[in-house]
Amino acid sequence: DPYHSSPNWRKPYPGDEAAQLKKLIDKAEMNHVDFVWAVHPGKDIKWNDEDRAVLLHKFELMYDLGIRSYAV
Repeated sequence: DPYHSSPNWRKPYPGDEAAQLKKLIDKAEMNHVDFVWAVHPGKDIKWNDEDRAVLLHKFELMYDLGIRSYAV
């Protein structure tokens, strides 16, 4: 998954990949599986307000797909 780690963690999932991820999340929920999405920004995060805002936005995008559990 190139969109959860460096260098692409700041980018949103492209539409087709987000749709595939949504299907997987929905299937997990139907089967009582807790889908946990992880992000690995450690290699290039700048620990500033801009990267913090980008990371929070990424969490919001993932929440909109149905993810309720996260790992950092």
